[in-house]
Amino acid sequence: MGWRYQIPFFLQHGFRVVCPDCIGYGRSVGISLLNHGKKYSFTQDSPTESLSPYSLKSQCQDFRDLAEKLGCRSIIAGGHDWGAMFAYRFALYFPEFVTHLITFVVPYIPPSPEYVSPIDLANSTPSFGYQTQLGSEEGIIEANTQDKDGVYRFLNTLYGGSTSDGKYAFSAMAGVDFALASQLSRTRLLDAEEMEYYVNEYARNGLRGPCEFLSVVVRRLYTATTTAHTT
Repeated sequence: MGWRYQIPFFLQHGFRVVCPDCIGYGRSVGISLLNHGKKYSFTQDSPTESLSPYSLKSQCQDFRDLAEKLGCRSIIAGGHDWGAMFAYRFALYFPEFVTHLITFVVPYIPPSPEYVSPIDLANSTPSFGYQTQLGSEEGIIEANTQDKDGVYRFLNTLYGGSTSDGKYAFSAMAGVDFALASQLSRTRLLDAEEMEYYVNEYARNGLRGPCEFLSVVVRRLYTATTTAHTT
């Protein structure tokens, strides 16, 4: 799983490949915030205090700055799923800097003329219902992934682990069923070594960052505040 299987192909064809962590993921700078009176803090060296770094515009600017720092005069922007949204927005914000796009799964979604809340989005498109759980203010995902065992159950669920009678603990309309997640056999999509690596990476700083990332990106994606060059 992951871009590591595609990166060697691009390298073999003479491309330079840069694959940075998005804010909140991996070993990126973390965020601390107040939520319902409880302070959530991360252990990264340079936490930021605002949620604005999660926005599409802010992260696209980060990617542009990184590319220029590396001496790039233009790039091919590639992304899968939510990464595809970054590729599309990057091309909108910096059209002169992007020569090609490589995107998978998610089609282009133009800036919305009006704000659409995650709940309204889930009501109109039920298959997006899981996003209300991932980005919930009460921190449903975070509460169930406090240790490596919890992170494992969460990832194993997302990667298709199932019970002996073929039941899954994830629904696109509802999200993760944590009561069922503990009963799943290990997914066949990742071997033991790969799963251990993913668990360790996500357990390092917890799932708060990725969940806040999704929450902010979804809210900013379906809002009229997005500005871009148009042709």
